Amino acid sequence: AAVAWAPTVDARFTEAWSQNVGFVGEEWNWQFVVTASWTPLDAGYKIVDTLKTASQSRQAAAGAEMTREQAEIDVVNAWSEKDRARASRTAAERELSLAEENLRIAEKSFDAGASTFLDLEDARVSRAAAQIRVLTERMNEHLGALALLQLTGDL
Repeated sequence: AAVAWAPTVDARFTEAWSQNVGFVGEEWNWQFVVTASWTPLDAGYKIVDTLKTASQSRQAAAGAEMTREQAEIDVVNAWSEKDRARASRTAAERELSLAEENLRIAEKSFDAGASTFLDLEDARVSRAAAQIRVLTERMNEHLGALALLQLTGDL
């Protein structure tokens, strides 16, 4: 838009050969033409075009800033999610070890006749649920790592 204020300069070179020598008396003729035009007053079109281009430039800069900020937020959220999944996996592993200990105690108690079969099965179900939670949190941790790799461009 800023270059629109400059004059337009055009040039052309033409060379022609003809058997008819005409007024010149030469078979080869050439012509070199330079033209320039400049429109200083165009009813404000150049001014409006310059303002429109400046507005589009500001919009593009604002869009780029918003994209940069969103990318930063996404990376921070991905790190937080990965850390949360790691902490949840650690808690689930502790819960699994407690469920295994509870199952061991329930088996001893059942063998000694101090508890019912339902208590033993309840301990087995609790251990199975804890194992599933460990697998789920391990998967969440891997998904968080993959999301982080994707956001940083290393996937």
